[in-house]
Amino acid sequence: MNETTQRSFSYDSHKILHVVMIAIVIIGSIAGNSIICFLLVRFKTLRTVPNILIVNLAVVDILNAVTNMPLMIMWYIYQVPYLKGRPISWFIVTWYVLFMYLTVFNLTVLTMDRFGAIVHGVHYHSWKTINKAKAAVFFVWFLAATYTYGMFTLGLDIDLGDAPVLVYRIHYLKKFGRHFIIPGFRKAFLLFLKEPLGKSQPLMVSMNRVDLNSTTRNFTSKVNVFHTKISSV
Repeated sequence: MNETTQRSFSYDSHKILHVVMIAIVIIGSIAGNSIICFLLVRFKTLRTVPNILIVNLAVVDILNAVTNMPLMIMWYIYQVPYLKGRPISWFIVTWYVLFMYLTVFNLTVLTMDRFGAIVHGVHYHSWKTINKAKAAVFFVWFLAATYTYGMFTLGLDIDLGDAPVLVYRIHYLKKFGRHFIIPGFRKAFLLFLKEPLGKSQPLMVSMNRVDLNSTTRNFTSKVNVFHTKISSV
């Protein structure tokens, strides 16, 4: 009896610890990302292309903290009895995966923006505009939603009755998740990976050559000045 009570207490304490940690993440995410959104709305000078992409990621994090994290506490940690059945399970799991893809695709766009700014420099700065940044934000949401809900149409025929969300999630992963979820993360970086391999390496080599030539010229001029001073002495 005492061992059963101790195990139950230990199990409950682990649950409480997990809930507290998730609650801290929720509060921190909402507070920090809300400040970012407020600054962009308040100050027009901050409305640049990178900041628009960062605010889009902040909005994704806020929505994820408000919806997915509380739902995760209910269906994963405590497994509340009323979160069950095919429609509810399908909606909760697809919503969770949607925000994973939103985060990955948005980070990919941010990485490509920084890559363009560093490698292409002035040409990229003259090419990028606020409207193109807004189009990129729309593309991120459209691509994430299309890929997620297109993938989960394969799970509409899975009917486990009143099974909880966690059981449905396991069956989704077994049926199509391994073929779509992990490759989906890889596809997000294909466009970025093709660009640096093709163009950045020659550019970086040429930049290194320019730096080496300028360094050599500076060193040679200093040596000549030194020899002149020695000869005069």
